[in-house]
Amino acid sequence: MAKTAGWAGFRTGALRLALCLLPVLGPALPAQAAEPLRVAAASDLRSVWLALSTEFKRHTEIEVSPSFAASGKLSQQIEQGAPFDVFLSADQDFVERLQAQGLTQGTPVQYTRGQLGLWVREDSRIEHLHQLGERLQGKLVMANPRHAPYGMRAEEVLRGSGQWEQCQSHLVLGENVAQAAQLVISGEAEAALLATSYKDEVAGGRWLTIDPGLHRPLWQVGVMLHTERRDAAQQWLDFLLSEPAQVIFRQRGFLPLDSAPSRPDQVAGQP
Repeated sequence: MAKTAGWAGFRTGALRLALCLLPVLGPALPAQAAEPLRVAAASDLRSVWLALSTEFKRHTEIEVSPSFAASGKLSQQIEQGAPFDVFLSADQDFVERLQAQGLTQGTPVQYTRGQLGLWVREDSRIEHLHQLGERLQGKLVMANPRHAPYGMRAEEVLRGSGQWEQCQSHLVLGENVAQAAQLVISGEAEAALLATSYKDEVAGGRWLTIDPGLHRPLWQVGVMLHTERRDAAQQWLDFLLSEPAQVIFRQRGFLPLDSAPSRPDQVAGQP
């Protein structure tokens, strides 16, 4: 996975820099503080947003206003001129695409690593991923792989486990991983391939870990766009790499930046 290796060296140095910078993050200028920082945010960040933005404001007095959607949809909006200051993608590919078009500035940062898990209803006969094709009777929910990174990884998992064709008649697609989670919450599914950041919202059922070798890693990358609020945008990106922010990510089901892949027999989001 050449792309992932290309980012690996940078993220360690960036994390160290951010840890040094957080204590000196100061209040924004009054003019900046009056207007929230506009962030295009991947849908899997909904569960951590309040905690992150509250902690950031405590240090900087800067308000952050998110627009949540699938990363692919957000990148399209940015290409069409949407007035965002920062883009937080659920993977690196969409950031690289914007970079290639000259729509970003500064250096991208890897701010966390997403985790895909398999949720099954409590009464389901499915006990691990490889039983999906054989035992699934109800609906299988996942994000749309056309523009949602979690949907792309879910498709990779089903293809890699040889169950893509078997599951076709059961598939129900959400426009993004948040909508997919909502379908599960509303009782629409027997099983779902979701971000483990939704494990607190999706009550009941069982979470099963997916072999990380079945899909590309979800290295989540943020980047500054062409904005006049460069100082505030950079403070936000630096904050995401700080220890307080990283603790919040870990508590909500994301993986540490320096983590090794989980063992397939572990329960998603648990040690």
